Amino acid sequence: MLVLATIAAALSLVFDEQISDNFRRDAVLPNLLRVVPSGNDTATWKTKIAARNTAAAVAEGHTVVDGDFSTDTRLTASLTWAHYESYFALSGTAMRISAANGGGGDNGGALIEEMTDSLDELTVKISSDSYAGAVTASPVQVEGLARAVKSSVAYAGIDPATYTTWVAAQNTLATASLSIANLRTKLLRPYKDANGKMPEFVICDGATWDLIAALGDSKTVISIDTITTAMGRVNLAELGFRAVRIDGVPFIEDRHCTTSVLYALDSKNVFYRQTPPLVASMDPAILQRAIKDLTGKDVGSNDIVAAQLRMQGRLTPQINLLAKSGDSTRGQAVIDLRLCVRSRAKTAKLTLT
Repeated sequence: MLVLATIAAALSLVFDEQISDNFRRDAVLPNLLRVVPSGNDTATWKTKIAARNTAAAVAEGHTVVDGDFSTDTRLTASLTWAHYESYFALSGTAMRISAANGGGGDNGGALIEEMTDSLDELTVKISSDSYAGAVTASPVQVEGLARAVKSSVAYAGIDPATYTTWVAAQNTLATASLSIANLRTKLLRPYKDANGKMPEFVICDGATWDLIAALGDSKTVISIDTITTAMGRVNLAELGFRAVRIDGVPFIEDRHCTTSVLYALDSKNVFYRQTPPLVASMDPAILQRAIKDLTGKDVGSNDIVAAQLRMQGRLTPQINLLAKSGDSTRGQAVIDLRLCVRSRAKTAKLTLT
């Protein structure tokens, strides 16, 4: 007899693409940023604080001494996991009606619709907290960009008062003075001066994006449909997102972004960590049998392993089926994750006032 955990794991695999696509829909950052799996007790990642200072012209035949050596400071950034849940339930009557109409009972139809609606709610919450969340909240939230991209205040256990390069370029600009020239001066130039290259993309809220899109002619502000990030080629138009390109940099609208703030980012520097769902580590043979029992379909073990690997490389909630309450089937979606910034110096922020 299949236990609830195995049934839920099999359902997660059967509906892997549907769950993933639904979870990431309407959420800009989860579509742009890479995901790194982790099994640590806390979300940790390595950072380097610039400290090397030995490169110089020297006389031919220079004798190397101990003072000629230096290294960057290597630190471990650490944040406790943020745990998120959403819930779904369906009455027995609704389940039977769904099954009678070809919905497939426990493994499809109305129950899956309830589950995907639950994932909608979860993804919106995580997307919002990716900007506004706070590790100091109770319960702990994702530490959002509003707090992570700053020129002051400790982040992930690293204090800029101690490590003076652990800062982001921050500027303010009166909304009435918004122009392409000022975007260059206040946002793009500070980022490029700190990193030697332009940001990969800039994120802003809808009202700010509208102002930016109206700034120049079609030769200066160019509407674009796709960009390439660490996640690969992302079709923004297909996802329903809007973007324009200024000086080669995509400016992307995100309705969850902090109001009147523009964030300049690089997807190699800003990423998510997550604890992968249990199904990603389960024995493929057990999952293969469970899928056969539930759906009557044979799924190759190679296909199962491929799906498990995909789950570790993108934000993937774990689906749990809970004990029945009377004639009602209940479930939850859970995920433990963190939004991580590898180096504050590779971010920039412009606030419109």
